[in-house]
Amino acid sequence: MAPQRLTFVLVHGSWADAHFWDGVAAVLRNQGNIVYTPEYAGHGTDPNKNVTHAMITNSVVDYIKHLNLHDFILVGHSFGGTVIQKVAEQIPDRIKRLVFWDSFGLQN
Repeated sequence: MAPQRLTFVLVHGSWADAHFWDGVAAVLRNQGNIVYTPEYAGHGTDPNKNVTHAMITNSVVDYIKHLNLHDFILVGHSFGGTVIQKVAEQIPDRIKRLVFWDSFGLQN
């Protein structure tokens, strides 16, 4: 029996961009999985660096909704852990599992 193909959405930390996940994404894809690495507001090539946590979270939520993703594993690294927490509050029915990898968590 073939292993189950999983879908991952990988959210990078604060002082990184989506390329942070290039190596991990390549391994996951080589294993037959589907991988998305969204760039969130204020990072990467986005010229507006004056963003709030809510704007960052909304950019990830919008990315997921735009691609109509469901039943995926949402992974957050470092600051990305705080982002996936807030994403999960907005679209919990779309997420299969949350993974906090060496990340921060919000208390409230």
